[in-house]
Amino acid sequence: MDGGATFLEITRNGTTGLWHPHVHLIVEGRYLPVGELSRRWLAVTGDSPIVDIRLVRNDAAVARYVAKYLCKTVPAAVIRDPDSLDTAMTALKGRRTIATFGRWRGFDLDAAPPDEIWDCVAPLDAILADARAGDAAARAILAQLRSPEQCHQSLTVSTPPPEPPAQLLFA
Repeated sequence: MDGGATFLEITRNGTTGLWHPHVHLIVEGRYLPVGELSRRWLAVTGDSPIVDIRLVRNDAAVARYVAKYLCKTVPAAVIRDPDSLDTAMTALKGRRTIATFGRWRGFDLDAAPPDEIWDCVAPLDAILADARAGDAAARAILAQLRSPEQCHQSLTVSTPPPEPPAQLLFA
């Protein structure tokens, strides 16, 4: 393993109430067969041989994957339950949920990009409201952020959104 990044995620089973802490990793290095990875993971965890390994073929897909875990908080069901939220906050207090290792150590995953590459368009809630009302530019902005099929908000888009005007483009 040459280096990589790790992201801790916690979920909670709605039926059993059991916590499910797990890690997502991006690793740079030689391929490790899934069977070997599973044996090593079991040795580390003591109770779980469950692993999933995929070859990175698309940098943009990796960026979306990383962004998803950089932005995740504890699940909504945990936030709504004061006892669960207290348990999660106590368990996570002072813990690193995102880290780099190996050759990637020191790469700041939380660093804000330089201001000059961002264009402030509008608050996200305003863009979502405009998109729901049918505004083509707002829909184009959302299409750049995430495909409509993945949006948590219900936006029915029957045709692909048009290209946004040049002044609305952002990194």
